[in-house]
Amino acid sequence: MRSTSDAARLGRWLMVFQGLTIGLSGWWVSEEDGVPWVVFGAATAMVLVGLISAALPWRRWDRWTTAAYPHAAMVVLVALGVGAPSAAPAYVALLTLWFMYVGVVAPVHTGLRTLPAAVVTFVAMQRHVGPEQVVRLVLAALIWAVLADVLALRAAANLDRANDLQQQAETDALTGLPNRRALETTLATLSPGDVVLVLDLDHFKQVNDSGGHDYGDQVLVDFATTLLAVVRGRDQVARYGGEEFVLVLPQDNGLGLGAASVTARLRQRWAEHYPHITWSGGASCHQAGADPHLTLRDADRALYRAKEAGRDRVLTNGFDDVLHGLQPAHARAL
Repeated sequence: MRSTSDAARLGRWLMVFQGLTIGLSGWWVSEEDGVPWVVFGAATAMVLVGLISAALPWRRWDRWTTAAYPHAAMVVLVALGVGAPSAAPAYVALLTLWFMYVGVVAPVHTGLRTLPAAVVTFVAMQRHVGPEQVVRLVLAALIWAVLADVLALRAAANLDRANDLQQQAETDALTGLPNRRALETTLATLSPGDVVLVLDLDHFKQVNDSGGHDYGDQVLVDFATTLLAVVRGRDQVARYGGEEFVLVLPQDNGLGLGAASVTARLRQRWAEHYPHITWSGGASCHQAGADPHLTLRDADRALYRAKEAGRDRVLTNGFDDVLHGLQPAHARAL
């Protein structure tokens, strides 16, 4: 299950479905005068609980609270067993439906925690409890517990598979960095004062032509490794495409000093490994209310200005009053 709200939505519809099922079949299963009204009352209660739950703030609740649905359903079924003992046994099979629900939306072994309430409900829905009912209860309890765990394991496996596929879709195959798709998610979380830094290896075509594409790929991998080594824990690194990389650097003071230290460490460490391969950068500071894509575009424009200015430098796109640590006058020092 993707979220608590999804689990709540499923539980809500199951409550409504169970209520309608009991209500529509109430006339045929009753054997005594007055029983249909008890059955219809139970059905109405289930439908109302399902509909009223739509107003609850499920997004703020822990996913364990979705257990409220099966337990609420069992309370109504117990009331049905007490008020309409001749009709209630016909609806015992509905308990299986709620163990299926628990298996889909909750972790493994949650079915075992739901089992005591189900046993009480089963007993309350029987006219009398004899040897035959005990055997049925034991078999039903085993089926409920196993069914819930099997579905929970299946749901967990599907979730892991979905997460793996999403990670693969958002990871660059060569460098192992987040790719352009993952960068979109990061950009959506930009806050005022964050710095976006676009980096590009200079004359990379010549690197490929002189050393071959395998050598060029190794340079990209080493550059990615160097980036991860110089950034801070909260910084984000992504491969934007080709030989371009993007750094998202959260700032505490909005002055770009953190970005300056990162680029300084990068320049020093990269020169130790590849002194003959330089890189250029463009930086932009995110402003309150601005579109994150415009911040990225401003950094990209600053990168092109750095290329036109002779490469091997970091320039800003008109934010020198904000990014004191990355002023063009200090670009060579960085």
